[in-house]
Amino acid sequence: MNARTTLCLLLLVTSLCAYAQLESKKNKAGKFGFTNETGDWVIQPIYDEVIEFEDLPNTFAKLKGKWGIIDMQGKTIQPFEFSKVNNLDYGIAHLYSVEKNKRYGLVNLSSAKPLTEFVYENSFYFDDGTIEELGLLAIVYKNKKAGLLNEKGVEIIPCIYDKGESPFTYLEGNFYLVKQQGKVGIIDNTGHQILPCQYEKAEVSISFDERFDVVKGGKYGLCDFKGNEVITPIYDKPFYFEGDYSIARLKGKYGIINQKGEIIKPFTYAKESDAFDELLKLFEN
Repeated sequence: MNARTTLCLLLLVTSLCAYAQLESKKNKAGKFGFTNETGDWVIQPIYDEVIEFEDLPNTFAKLKGKWGIIDMQGKTIQPFEFSKVNNLDYGIAHLYSVEKNKRYGLVNLSSAKPLTEFVYENSFYFDDGTIEELGLLAIVYKNKKAGLLNEKGVEIIPCIYDKGESPFTYLEGNFYLVKQQGKVGIIDNTGHQILPCQYEKAEVSISFDERFDVVKGGKYGLCDFKGNEVITPIYDKPFYFEGDYSIARLKGKYGIINQKGEIIKPFTYAKESDAFDELLKLFEN
């Protein structure tokens, strides 16, 4: 180990020890400050509340009803203008949800810097059950629209979608069901729009890989994962493919279509059972 590396390690250990030696205490007037290991005040007790330094050179302190960030000498790093601070205890070190002027942002206490602007209408809840390669994600609301934010403060999906109980419904294959003006569409996990928000319903197909079953104007169709309408949504009921073929209903009559949406048997059958008999003949051949 060279001298420079040794010096760096000694400085790191010294810094960590210094953080650990500061302890919050309250004076007789009910104000908080920090003392060293001998009990002497290092940061004078002038604060309403404080958070321990732990392993960081900065911490939150509350003064005259507002939170700010101070360093180990009591110097103000971030002004006392935050209404609320909340530690996001989801395995995300030193990350806090902070309220300012009735809007929320993310602050990394390690750097004492905001990761976002204070523009969000809700505090953050990071769910570690989302997509691994994107990190933890939180639903956020801005301008009354929903988006997805990661723990680095980046909007993975911009705030352009309708709010609701579940504005982002995860679909198999790393897709999300989203809604705009009451219509649903599908985006991928980078926010790229796969299906425009023009459907009443969209879901991963139960009949095919890499297809979506869709409903538009009350009619049923099929789209591929690139957003192309493989089968135009014109049919009266869902179709379920057995091999290459499916019975479908159009204008009250039954017929048979293939996977490309081509009509194999015309829509002339009044009963589904009659179309089914024709379907069996296709399999026999």
